[in-house]
Amino acid sequence: MGFFADIFRVKADTGKKLIRLSSRVSEKAVFEYWLRPASLLPFIKAVDFSEWRGTESFKAKITGREAILGVKTSEGMTYFKMSDSHLWVMRAQVEAACHELGTIEDSEKALTVPAAVTLDVLHRMQNNLKSSVEDLIRQQFEAFTGAIVGAVEAKLKTVGVPTAPSSPAPKENEPIFIPSNLVPSDTVGETHFNQTSSEDNINEAVEALKKLKTRRKP
Repeated sequence: MGFFADIFRVKADTGKKLIRLSSRVSEKAVFEYWLRPASLLPFIKAVDFSEWRGTESFKAKITGREAILGVKTSEGMTYFKMSDSHLWVMRAQVEAACHELGTIEDSEKALTVPAAVTLDVLHRMQNNLKSSVEDLIRQQFEAFTGAIVGAVEAKLKTVGVPTAPSSPAPKENEPIFIPSNLVPSDTVGETHFNQTSSEDNINEAVEALKKLKTRRKP
Protein backbone atom coordinates (compact mmCIF):
# COMPACT_ATOMS: atom_id res chain seq x y z
CA MET A 1 0.00 0.00 0.00
CA GLY A 2 1.48 3.38 -1.02
CA PHE A 3 1.36 6.65 0.90
CA PHE A 4 -1.35 8.17 -1.33
CA ALA A 5 -2.81 7.51 -4.76
CA ASP A 6 -1.94 10.82 -6.48
CA ILE A 7 1.53 11.79 -7.68
CA PHE A 8 1.40 15.05 -5.71
CA ARG A 9 -0.31 16.20 -2.55
CA VAL A 10 -0.44 19.87 -1.55
CA LYS A 11 -1.34 21.15 1.92
CA ALA A 12 -1.21 24.57 3.58
CA ASP A 13 0.37 24.86 7.05
CA THR A 14 -1.37 27.82 8.65
CA GLY A 15 1.01 27.72 11.61
CA LYS A 16 4.19 27.98 9.56
CA LYS A 17 2.55 30.02 6.79
CA LEU A 18 4.13 27.63 4.31
CA ILE A 19 2.88 25.19 1.71
CA ARG A 20 3.96 21.57 1.85
CA LEU A 21 4.34 19.77 -1.48
CA SER A 22 4.60 15.97 -1.23
CA SER A 23 5.75 14.01 -4.28
CA ARG A 24 5.28 10.23 -4.43
CA VAL A 25 8.29 8.91 -6.35
CA SER A 26 7.44 5.24 -5.67
CA GLU A 27 5.12 3.09 -3.58
CA LYS A 28 7.64 3.31 -0.72
CA ALA A 29 9.18 6.77 -1.08
CA VAL A 30 7.84 10.34 -0.85
CA PHE A 31 9.76 13.62 -1.17
CA GLU A 32 8.50 16.67 0.73
CA TYR A 33 9.20 20.33 0.01
CA TRP A 34 8.28 23.34 2.14
CA LEU A 35 7.57 26.30 -0.14
CA ARG A 36 7.01 29.99 0.48
CA PRO A 37 3.67 31.12 -1.00
CA ALA A 38 5.30 34.13 -2.66
CA SER A 39 7.49 31.81 -4.78
CA LEU A 40 4.35 30.09 -6.08
CA LEU A 41 2.39 33.15 -7.23
CA PRO A 42 3.82 33.28 -10.80
CA PHE A 43 3.09 29.58 -11.15
CA ILE A 44 -0.52 30.15 -10.05
CA LYS A 45 -0.91 33.07 -12.48
CA ALA A 46 0.15 30.96 -15.46
CA VAL A 47 -2.60 30.11 -17.91
CA ASP A 48 -0.29 28.53 -20.47
CA PHE A 49 2.77 26.33 -19.92
CA SER A 50 4.07 26.17 -23.48
CA GLU A 51 7.19 27.82 -21.99
CA TRP A 52 8.68 27.70 -18.51
CA ARG A 53 6.29 29.45 -16.10
CA GLY A 54 6.99 30.29 -12.46
CA THR A 55 10.14 31.30 -10.64
CA GLU A 56 13.68 29.97 -10.51
CA SER A 57 12.74 27.95 -7.43
CA PHE A 58 9.42 26.56 -8.73
CA LYS A 59 8.55 26.35 -12.44
CA ALA A 60 6.83 24.12 -14.96
CA LYS A 61 6.58 23.53 -18.70
CA ILE A 62 4.31 21.43 -20.96
CA THR A 63 5.44 19.87 -24.23
CA GLY A 64 2.71 17.95 -26.04
CA ARG A 65 1.06 15.75 -23.41
CA GLU A 66 4.09 15.66 -21.12
CA ALA A 67 4.84 18.13 -18.35
CA ILE A 68 8.03 18.87 -16.42
CA LEU A 69 8.09 20.42 -12.93
CA GLY A 70 11.28 21.94 -11.52
CA VAL A 71 11.76 22.45 -7.76
CA LYS A 72 14.89 24.08 -6.36
CA THR A 73 16.40 22.61 -3.21
CA SER A 74 19.61 23.12 -1.24
CA GLU A 75 21.20 20.49 -3.48
CA GLY A 76 20.10 22.08 -6.75
CA MET A 77 17.14 21.65 -9.08
CA THR A 78 15.01 18.51 -9.00
CA TYR A 79 12.85 17.76 -12.03
CA PHE A 80 9.71 15.62 -12.19
CA LYS A 81 8.09 14.29 -15.36
CA MET A 82 4.35 13.72 -15.48
CA SER A 83 1.32 14.01 -17.76
CA ASP A 84 -0.03 17.49 -18.42
CA SER A 85 -3.25 16.54 -16.65
CA HIS A 86 -1.37 15.89 -13.40
CA LEU A 87 0.31 19.30 -13.64
CA TRP A 88 -2.99 21.13 -14.09
CA VAL A 89 -4.51 19.30 -11.14
CA MET A 90 -1.48 20.10 -8.96
CA ARG A 91 -1.68 23.75 -9.99
CA ALA A 92 -5.30 23.85 -8.79
CA GLN A 93 -4.24 22.30 -5.47
CA VAL A 94 -1.49 24.91 -5.00
CA GLU A 95 -3.98 27.68 -5.71
CA ALA A 96 -6.41 26.26 -3.14
CA ALA A 97 -3.61 26.04 -0.56
CA CYS A 98 -2.70 29.71 -1.14
CA HIS A 99 -6.35 30.66 -0.64
CA GLU A 100 -6.37 28.73 2.63
CA LEU A 101 -3.42 30.70 4.02
CA GLY A 102 -5.11 34.00 3.20
CA THR A 103 -2.22 36.20 4.42
CA ILE A 104 -0.12 36.35 1.24
CA GLU A 105 0.75 39.83 0.10
CA ASP A 106 -1.20 40.68 -3.03
CA SER A 107 -2.69 37.17 -3.01
CA GLU A 108 -6.08 38.26 -4.29
CA LYS A 109 -4.46 39.89 -7.33
CA ALA A 110 -2.32 36.84 -7.94
CA LEU A 111 -5.27 34.49 -7.84
CA THR A 112 -7.39 36.43 -10.33
CA VAL A 113 -7.09 36.36 -14.08
CA PRO A 114 -5.00 39.29 -15.39
CA ALA A 115 -6.96 41.84 -17.44
CA ALA A 116 -4.59 41.40 -20.37
CA VAL A 117 -5.64 37.77 -20.83
CA THR A 118 -7.70 37.43 -23.99
CA LEU A 119 -10.88 35.43 -24.37
CA ASP A 120 -9.02 32.92 -26.55
CA VAL A 121 -6.53 32.27 -23.75
CA LEU A 122 -9.36 31.78 -21.27
CA HIS A 123 -11.02 29.22 -23.55
CA ARG A 124 -7.71 27.40 -24.00
CA MET A 125 -7.17 27.34 -20.25
CA GLN A 126 -10.69 26.01 -19.70
CA ASN A 127 -10.22 23.29 -22.31
CA ASN A 128 -6.86 22.29 -20.84
CA LEU A 129 -8.35 22.00 -17.37
CA LYS A 130 -11.34 20.01 -18.68
CA SER A 131 -9.06 17.64 -20.59
CA SER A 132 -6.86 17.22 -17.53
CA VAL A 133 -9.78 16.33 -15.28
CA GLU A 134 -11.17 13.89 -17.88
CA ASP A 135 -7.77 12.20 -18.21
CA LEU A 136 -7.46 11.91 -14.45
CA ILE A 137 -10.95 10.43 -14.10
CA ARG A 138 -10.26 7.95 -16.91
CA GLN A 139 -6.97 6.87 -15.31
CA GLN A 140 -8.64 6.36 -11.93
CA PHE A 141 -11.51 4.42 -13.55
CA GLU A 142 -9.14 2.17 -15.53
CA ALA A 143 -7.13 1.47 -12.38
CA PHE A 144 -10.31 0.65 -10.45
CA THR A 145 -11.78 -1.65 -13.12
CA GLY A 146 -8.40 -3.33 -13.61
CA ALA A 147 -8.23 -4.10 -9.89
CA ILE A 148 -11.78 -5.53 -9.92
CA VAL A 149 -11.12 -7.74 -12.96
CA GLY A 150 -7.84 -8.96 -11.46
CA ALA A 151 -9.56 -9.85 -8.18
CA VAL A 152 -12.34 -11.76 -9.98
CA GLU A 153 -9.86 -13.69 -12.13
CA ALA A 154 -7.78 -14.59 -9.08
CA LYS A 155 -10.90 -15.76 -7.26
CA LEU A 156 -11.99 -17.94 -10.21
CA LYS A 157 -8.55 -19.54 -10.39
CA THR A 158 -8.73 -20.36 -6.68
CA VAL A 159 -12.33 -21.59 -6.48
CA GLY A 160 -12.79 -22.95 -10.00
CA VAL A 161 -15.78 -22.66 -12.30
CA PRO A 162 -18.47 -25.31 -11.60
CA THR A 163 -19.58 -27.37 -14.60
CA ALA A 164 -23.08 -28.73 -15.17
CA PRO A 165 -23.36 -32.53 -14.74
CA SER A 166 -23.76 -34.40 -18.03
CA SER A 167 -26.70 -36.72 -18.59
CA PRO A 168 -25.74 -40.44 -18.74
CA ALA A 169 -26.07 -42.15 -22.13
CA PRO A 170 -28.97 -44.64 -22.37
CA LYS A 171 -27.98 -48.29 -21.91
CA GLU A 172 -28.48 -50.86 -24.66
CA ASN A 173 -31.97 -52.43 -24.78
CA GLU A 174 -33.09 -49.93 -22.18
CA PRO A 175 -36.62 -48.66 -22.92
CA ILE A 176 -36.72 -45.06 -24.05
CA PHE A 177 -39.57 -42.87 -22.99
CA ILE A 178 -41.30 -41.20 -25.95
CA PRO A 179 -43.87 -38.55 -25.04
CA SER A 180 -47.35 -39.24 -26.31
CA ASN A 181 -47.95 -35.63 -27.29
CA LEU A 182 -45.32 -35.56 -30.08
CA VAL A 183 -48.07 -36.28 -32.65
CA PRO A 184 -51.52 -34.69 -32.38
CA SER A 185 -54.19 -37.12 -31.23
CA ASP A 186 -56.49 -36.29 -34.15
CA THR A 187 -53.93 -37.26 -36.87
CA VAL A 188 -55.44 -39.69 -39.43
CA GLY A 189 -53.46 -41.89 -41.85
CA GLU A 190 -53.00 -45.35 -43.38
CA THR A 191 -50.14 -47.78 -42.95
CA HIS A 192 -49.43 -50.69 -45.31
CA PHE A 193 -47.31 -53.74 -44.46
CA ASN A 194 -45.87 -56.38 -46.84
CA GLN A 195 -45.78 -59.64 -44.94
CA THR A 196 -44.17 -62.89 -46.18
CA SER A 197 -44.24 -66.28 -44.58
CA SER A 198 -41.01 -68.02 -43.64
CA GLU A 199 -42.58 -71.36 -44.78
CA ASP A 200 -43.09 -70.02 -48.32
CA ASN A 201 -39.46 -68.97 -48.46
CA ILE A 202 -38.32 -72.48 -47.46
CA ASN A 203 -40.49 -74.14 -50.15
CA GLU A 204 -39.10 -71.87 -52.83
CA ALA A 205 -35.54 -72.70 -51.76
CA VAL A 206 -36.22 -76.52 -51.94
CA GLU A 207 -37.69 -76.21 -55.44
CA ALA A 208 -34.63 -74.26 -56.57
CA LEU A 209 -32.30 -77.00 -55.29
CA LYS A 210 -34.26 -79.71 -57.10
CA LYS A 211 -33.99 -77.86 -60.39
CA LEU A 212 -30.25 -77.40 -59.85
CA LYS A 213 -29.73 -81.17 -59.29
CA THR A 214 -31.77 -82.02 -62.37
CA ARG A 215 -29.55 -79.80 -64.54
CA ARG A 216 -26.35 -81.44 -63.22
CA LYS A 217 -27.42 -85.02 -64.18
CA PRO A 218 -25.72 -86.30 -67.45
